[in-house]
Amino acid sequence: MGALMSCCGGSKGDSSQESYARFGSTTASQTSVPPTERDVQAQNAAAEAAERRQQKFDESATGRAARTAVNNVKKEREADRVDRNDRAKDWLN
Repeated sequence: MGALMSCCGGSKGDSSQESYARFGSTTASQTSVPPTERDVQAQNAAAEAAERRQQKFDESATGRAARTAVNNVKKEREADRVDRNDRAKDWLN
């Protein structure tokens, strides 16, 4: 673990909690520099690309199969809730 922390800015004298706290406080998202117009444009472009990928996935056969599988699991869980109390009663006897 010490070797891993040395890569992240920790030193042998620091405890791992202190190293994690110090490393976490220097992340880019917590700096006081406001995002530039270029940053905002990049974020918007990334969001649009992610939306297109999601739409393409939803329209594909794989996406439809995944959605069907999720819906089937939800239905099974809802139907199974009625039987759960009966199973617990079986263990009590």
